[in-house]
Amino acid sequence: MISRAAIYILGFAQIIIQFAAAYLSFKIYSYNRVEKSWLAVTLGLAVMAIGKGASLAFGAFDVPDLPEANVIDGVILPFVISILMLIGIGSMLRQFHSFDIIERKAREHIGHVMRARAKD
Repeated sequence: MISRAAIYILGFAQIIIQFAAAYLSFKIYSYNRVEKSWLAVTLGLAVMAIGKGASLAFGAFDVPDLPEANVIDGVILPFVISILMLIGIGSMLRQFHSFDIIERKAREHIGHVMRARAKD
Protein backbone atom coordinates (compact mmCIF):
# COMPACT_ATOMS: atom_id res chain seq x y z
CA MET A 1 0.00 0.00 0.00
CA ILE A 2 1.21 3.50 -0.77
CA SER A 3 1.90 5.63 2.27
CA ARG A 4 -0.21 8.70 3.04
CA ALA A 5 2.92 10.88 2.65
CA ALA A 6 3.51 9.52 -0.87
CA ILE A 7 -0.11 10.26 -1.76
CA TYR A 8 0.30 13.88 -0.66
CA ILE A 9 3.67 14.29 -2.40
CA LEU A 10 2.24 12.97 -5.70
CA GLY A 11 -0.88 15.10 -5.23
CA PHE A 12 1.10 18.30 -4.69
CA ALA A 13 3.38 17.45 -7.64
CA GLN A 14 0.24 16.94 -9.73
CA ILE A 15 -1.05 20.39 -8.74
CA ILE A 16 2.25 22.04 -9.71
CA ILE A 17 2.33 20.20 -13.05
CA GLN A 18 -1.30 21.13 -13.82
CA PHE A 19 -0.68 24.82 -13.09
CA ALA A 20 2.47 24.68 -15.27
CA ALA A 21 0.40 23.11 -18.06
CA ALA A 22 -2.26 25.83 -17.61
CA TYR A 23 0.46 28.48 -17.90
CA LEU A 24 1.79 26.92 -21.13
CA SER A 25 -1.76 26.66 -22.46
CA PHE A 26 -2.26 30.38 -21.81
CA LYS A 27 1.04 31.14 -23.58
CA ILE A 28 -0.29 29.25 -26.62
CA TYR A 29 -3.53 31.25 -26.44
CA SER A 30 -1.51 34.48 -26.43
CA TYR A 31 -0.12 33.62 -29.89
CA ASN A 32 -3.60 33.63 -31.41
CA ARG A 33 -6.27 35.32 -29.31
CA VAL A 34 -8.91 34.41 -31.92
CA GLU A 35 -8.83 30.75 -30.83
CA LYS A 36 -10.85 31.02 -27.62
CA SER A 37 -10.81 27.26 -27.06
CA TRP A 38 -7.33 27.61 -25.56
CA LEU A 39 -8.91 29.61 -22.74
CA ALA A 40 -11.17 26.64 -22.05
CA VAL A 41 -8.15 24.34 -21.95
CA THR A 42 -6.35 26.76 -19.65
CA LEU A 43 -9.32 27.07 -17.31
CA GLY A 44 -9.91 23.32 -17.37
CA LEU A 45 -6.33 22.67 -16.30
CA ALA A 46 -6.54 25.30 -13.57
CA VAL A 47 -9.85 23.89 -12.28
CA MET A 48 -8.34 20.40 -12.16
CA ALA A 49 -5.44 21.73 -10.09
CA ILE A 50 -7.75 23.66 -7.76
CA GLY A 51 -9.99 20.61 -7.36
CA LYS A 52 -7.00 18.43 -6.51
CA GLY A 53 -5.83 21.02 -4.01
CA ALA A 54 -9.25 21.08 -2.35
CA SER A 55 -9.34 17.29 -2.29
CA LEU A 56 -5.92 17.15 -0.61
CA ALA A 57 -6.83 19.88 1.86
CA PHE A 58 -10.07 18.18 2.89
CA GLY A 59 -8.37 14.79 2.95
CA ALA A 60 -5.67 16.03 5.28
CA PHE A 61 -8.20 16.53 8.07
CA ASP A 62 -10.02 13.22 8.48
CA VAL A 63 -9.89 10.59 5.74
CA PRO A 64 -9.05 6.95 6.42
CA ASP A 65 -6.36 5.18 4.36
CA LEU A 66 -7.37 4.67 0.75
CA PRO A 67 -7.67 1.17 -0.73
CA GLU A 68 -5.31 0.28 -3.59
CA ALA A 69 -7.96 0.86 -6.28
CA ASN A 70 -8.61 4.38 -5.05
CA VAL A 71 -4.90 5.14 -4.97
CA ILE A 72 -4.48 4.13 -8.60
CA ASP A 73 -7.64 5.92 -9.73
CA GLY A 74 -7.33 8.95 -7.48
CA VAL A 75 -3.56 9.55 -7.39
CA ILE A 76 -1.38 7.61 -9.80
CA LEU A 77 -3.52 7.89 -12.94
CA PRO A 78 -4.17 11.65 -12.56
CA PHE A 79 -0.45 12.15 -11.90
CA VAL A 80 0.45 10.37 -15.15
CA ILE A 81 -2.21 12.36 -17.03
CA SER A 82 -0.76 15.59 -15.61
CA ILE A 83 2.72 14.67 -16.85
CA LEU A 84 1.36 13.83 -20.31
CA MET A 85 -0.61 17.09 -20.50
CA LEU A 86 2.49 19.08 -19.58
CA ILE A 87 4.58 17.30 -22.21
CA GLY A 88 1.89 17.65 -24.90
CA ILE A 89 1.17 21.31 -24.31
CA GLY A 90 4.89 22.06 -24.02
CA SER A 91 5.40 20.41 -27.42
CA MET A 92 2.60 22.48 -28.94
CA LEU A 93 4.19 25.64 -27.56
CA ARG A 94 7.51 24.74 -29.23
CA GLN A 95 5.64 24.28 -32.53
CA PHE A 96 4.15 27.75 -32.20
CA HIS A 97 7.64 29.16 -31.59
CA SER A 98 8.93 27.45 -34.74
CA PHE A 99 5.91 28.74 -36.71
CA ASP A 100 6.78 32.25 -35.51
CA ILE A 101 10.39 31.85 -36.72
CA ILE A 102 9.25 30.52 -40.12
CA GLU A 103 6.77 33.39 -40.50
CA ARG A 104 9.45 35.95 -39.66
CA LYS A 105 11.87 34.43 -42.19
CA ALA A 106 9.15 34.36 -44.86
CA ARG A 107 8.35 38.04 -44.21
CA GLU A 108 12.05 38.93 -44.51
CA HIS A 109 12.33 36.99 -47.78
CA ILE A 110 9.21 38.66 -49.20
CA GLY A 111 10.64 42.03 -48.17
CA HIS A 112 13.89 41.29 -50.01
CA VAL A 113 11.99 40.19 -53.13
CA MET A 114 9.77 43.30 -53.06
CA ARG A 115 12.79 45.61 -52.66
CA ALA A 116 14.59 43.84 -55.53
CA ARG A 117 11.54 44.24 -57.78
CA ALA A 118 11.21 47.90 -56.83
CA LYS A 119 14.81 48.52 -58.00
CA ASP A 120 14.05 47.01 -61.42
